[in-house]
Amino acid sequence: MMLERVDPEVAEMLMPEEEIILVASQSKVAPGGTLSAPNKVYITNNRVLFKDPKWFGLKANIIDIGYEDISTVMLKRGVFTTEIYLKPRFSPQKIQLPAVDKRVALQVSMLIQKGMRGELVSLRAQQKAQASGERQSSVLVRLEKLADMCEKGLLTEQEFQIMKEELMLTMKPEINFHGPSSVAKEIEIFEERPAPAPVPEILAKPEPQVEIPQKPKDHLSCRYCNYMTVPVGSKFCPECGQGIVEETNVWKMCPACDALMTGDSVYCTSCNKKFPETLS
Repeated sequence: MMLERVDPEVAEMLMPEEEIILVASQSKVAPGGTLSAPNKVYITNNRVLFKDPKWFGLKANIIDIGYEDISTVMLKRGVFTTEIYLKPRFSPQKIQLPAVDKRVALQVSMLIQKGMRGELVSLRAQQKAQASGERQSSVLVRLEKLADMCEKGLLTEQEFQIMKEELMLTMKPEINFHGPSSVAKEIEIFEERPAPAPVPEILAKPEPQVEIPQKPKDHLSCRYCNYMTVPVGSKFCPECGQGIVEETNVWKMCPACDALMTGDSVYCTSCNKKFPETLS
């Protein structure tokens, strides 16, 4: 998304390496929406920004929540739209964005789950790392050519050292003066040094395999106690007695497999992993 299309107040809050991935807006015509100044949630690669306009958009409250501070993200599905519910870990504030398109709300939930797992990486950071790697590779290729010319007698040892230092200066921003850099380690290939002594190979003992119980194909698993042999069609779990039928419109997403479960679930019936206490 281009920065010119972003709300100016939100654009001023973005950090240098921060990018907006998705914007979820409250509907203007659906039930629960607002016609004058709809609320919006901005999903970035670093955090979540929630803008709540006041006085027909003349004023606004903007809440800033980092992914590491989010404890709960839920979706409350309606007939036409979905409400996004977001609660910080150490704050009484909570974010509620009603009247959101169902597909957009699901994308918001999935992106927040990825952010909580640390999977959202800045595109600019990736490009910067790629450019740095290409620059290092180019310097190493030129050093190899200079070393080859020196071996063939086309350059003297003094000329080779001067050209080598000039190439090193082009990589000065990448050199860590508090320790050997990756470039310095690569340049060591041009210096004569004795070969390291062979290290005896130690065979690691194979780790014992733990068999994970699998539920039968014609049975279900209980979302409250994780009992895996609940017959299909049962109304109650034979182990804990809880109801099996899902009669709710409040859902939350599993952090492990992104499956949608009811808001009161303790275990995920898709991957059988327990929800963190912050999501229960």
